[in-house]
Amino acid sequence: MWIANQEKQRHEEQTVNCVRYDPGSGRALASCGMDGVVQVRSAYEKDTDDNAAATGPFANMTEKMDTMLYRFNVGGWINFVSFSLTSQTMAFGTHDSEIHFCCFDAE
Repeated sequence: MWIANQEKQRHEEQTVNCVRYDPGSGRALASCGMDGVVQVRSAYEKDTDDNAAATGPFANMTEKMDTMLYRFNVGGWINFVSFSLTSQTMAFGTHDSEIHFCCFDAE
């Protein structure tokens, strides 16, 4: 069975450079763009995400799809975003050669 939902995540009318699901559960989606913002939103879909094998800080999340979980305002173009394999840490790199790290708690 295939369920498709279209959700729009705005990046202030700017180009989105990278989108990544958290690898532990797939219930969070990070995106970054030329607006200088990293967004982490819920990608949880009640009808399909009943996965007991989900791990990491987003494993028990049940917020409605597209709910903003975190927003980081960096102020410059952000070229990439990536989660660690455990989803505990997220890194993103900016156009001015900086790398930023964020740690998420499982609480």
